Amino acid sequence: MQNHRLGVEEAEHNLSSQQQPTAAERKSEARLALRGEIDEVTDELDAELMRFLIDTRRSMKISQRELSKMSGVNQSNLSKIENGLITPSLGTLQKVAACLGHKVVISFVPN
Repeated sequence: MQNHRLGVEEAEHNLSSQQQPTAAERKSEARLALRGEIDEVTDELDAELMRFLIDTRRSMKISQRELSKMSGVNQSNLSKIENGLITPSLGTLQKVAACLGHKVVISFVPN
């Protein structure tokens, strides 16, 4: 009978430890959730950037080739940026923005 009781206690312990994540598991889950939030924000910024670059360039009647010559950014990379295939570096953004009559401003504001 005592062996049976130990088996029940062990099963209960295993069950309770399966239900409650460890600190490391909670930390990992939090990282994944944060990564998901960051990815969402990045996707939104990339889409906004793409729209801005295309709309501004077209309104100024500048081709990608012309913007490439003006900014020193490879035309192929401009196309990839506008199509959301790559995310430009801050330096690239600054070059392109300057040629389009804008400047890049980054700010941190509370949620």
